[in-house]
Amino acid sequence: MNDTEHQEMSRALRDLADRHGPAGPAPVTELMHRGRRRRGLRTAAVTGSVAAVAAVAVFGGLALSGGPTATVAGPAGAGTASTSASTSASVTPGGAVQLGPTSGAEVAALLKSRFPQGYRADGEPFLVEDKGIDWELLNKQLTEEQKKLAAEQGGLPDRLKNGARIGGQVGAGYTIAKGSKTGTVQLTISRGQDGAPHRAPATCGTPGCSATKQPDGSTLVLNLPPAAAGGEQVWQATLYRTDGSMITAESGTVPLPGHGSDLYAGPPALDGQQLTALVLDPAWVQEAAGH
Repeated sequence: MNDTEHQEMSRALRDLADRHGPAGPAPVTELMHRGRRRRGLRTAAVTGSVAAVAAVAVFGGLALSGGPTATVAGPAGAGTASTSASTSASVTPGGAVQLGPTSGAEVAALLKSRFPQGYRADGEPFLVEDKGIDWELLNKQLTEEQKKLAAEQGGLPDRLKNGARIGGQVGAGYTIAKGSKTGTVQLTISRGQDGAPHRAPATCGTPGCSATKQPDGSTLVLNLPPAAAGGEQVWQATLYRTDGSMITAESGTVPLPGHGSDLYAGPPALDGQQLTALVLDPAWVQEAAGH
């Protein structure tokens, strides 16, 4: 192991706890930009270096069975995704069947069928898939030398041990158009970490933000801020579910990756009522509970 690998592993171990702390409502656009970085990490990880193992621990870009995941983080097309919905079913202890998407492609198909009337997709969807990390499997793949180095750095955070799992999310975004109106619509489903579920903020504290308790105990946070000085405007609805998962819908004037840099004219294509209806849609429930 060379000095560079030692340094990278040390830095990754130090940063691991901070990088995987309890998350707030991260915009899907941000997740999409992160996804592009993960592609490079997956390429590095197949080399088997200590630094690559550290990257797995920090970013969750590898399947812990020994190779790249089926993660898709980029524009669909060229065989990477189908736009036809294929939902999975599971049976609850009471015998009721619950349906829900299990991949970014399925989220994209369901999202497309829920566009506001008159809107169409302008191009292929942008997909996000991150299945998270199973610490127990990761620990089994570490070599003795890597475990020794981890111990020298103080070990990994306790909350990542004892079979804990780190987060995970799936999502999709579209550029949509209706006549001369163009904007974006995005949805992400994020599972809370074991022992660190997503929690709704106690108060919003910003203009255009409100928090409403739902009958089932979940919390809906609606954020409709005014446009920024540069014209950027993103409206967001986030549902904090009682199982610790989080469903976020966004609509904005900021183009998705691959769609140029010129802002779209505001306001966003979907209003607060439409975003609220989107996150409350039961289609996402099974995915949120256990993707």
